[in-house]
Amino acid sequence: MRVEMQISGRNKIPGKITEIVVGDVMAKVVMEGPGGTELVAVITSDAVKELGLSVGKEVQALIKATEIMVIAK
Repeated sequence: MRVEMQISGRNKIPGKITEIVVGDVMAKVVMEGPGGTELVAVITSDAVKELGLSVGKEVQALIKATEIMVIAK
């Protein structure tokens, strides 16, 4: 049985998976976000299977960070 989860985070970005590279333990998941922005996540290979991720699937990226740094050129 799958339970729909709610989350307190407000920094969710909609996207579509464009590439998945699965290794023995970890996987790279590439998503296209709004305006063609590329987002990349590294998750476990088991998570890819458990979430049923595949190229073309609509997903949301949840950004969790304690700080963002800006470097001026």
